[in-house]
Amino acid sequence: MKKMFMRIVLLISVIVLGGVSITNQSFAYPGEMYYIMHELNRMQGTWYDTNGKEAYVFSNGYVNGNKITNLYDLAGGSSDFGCKLDVIVGGISETWKLSFTNLRNGPAEYHQYMDINGASYRRTPAERYFESVGGIYLGMPIEQVKALYGQPTITKDNGHGMCDLGYANLGMELDIRNNIVTQITIYSYGDRAFDRTGLTAKSSPSEFARAYGMSRTPGQFASKIGNNEYIWIRSNYQSATLSLYWN
Repeated sequence: MKKMFMRIVLLISVIVLGGVSITNQSFAYPGEMYYIMHELNRMQGTWYDTNGKEAYVFSNGYVNGNKITNLYDLAGGSSDFGCKLDVIVGGISETWKLSFTNLRNGPAEYHQYMDINGASYRRTPAERYFESVGGIYLGMPIEQVKALYGQPTITKDNGHGMCDLGYANLGMELDIRNNIVTQITIYSYGDRAFDRTGLTAKSSPSEFARAYGMSRTPGQFASKIGNNEYIWIRSNYQSATLSLYWN
């Protein structure tokens, strides 16, 4: 209650005085110490580039030996979010823009990704995934997709590091976020299939349920198949989707 009262007093002061930005990090809610420490704790450890090379090490308030002086502008959900870091590099303060997908405590869980200033990194040296479609897996870098399939026939730029790639000749659509595959959708007129089971967009929801041991028949809601991967079946679109997301 006391904290809330102080925020209200500070906000009134901003409005009356007009000389202080409401994004002042000294009292902006997303910059409270709890959130800073909580997120830094989850970032701890080594992150690798898409070639498996060590790229960033977060340890004890430092990243690659450079001191972190602030974390702020948090936006998003509990495991998928963005933020900014102020880092002292060579005696000069730099601001890094980060975003995370499926961030957890430690590297045990599949599909944890970090983006720094437009480049993607993962928790483990080698890619880890459960299912794939036509040789494409969740977390696959866009460069590897194009090496395998060539240029898409249709591209849609959604902004904020997101785009859709359409291989219309194959009935396949890929959602890309921060240069990695986050969702794969195949349509009934194409010939792509789920690699573990051989199921296609023509397969029935009950076939998917049996093949992946689902507790319920998939439909308009996502069904988890393990290792932070989900399948959606959309009968009205005659499509099946492998995704990192349940909503």
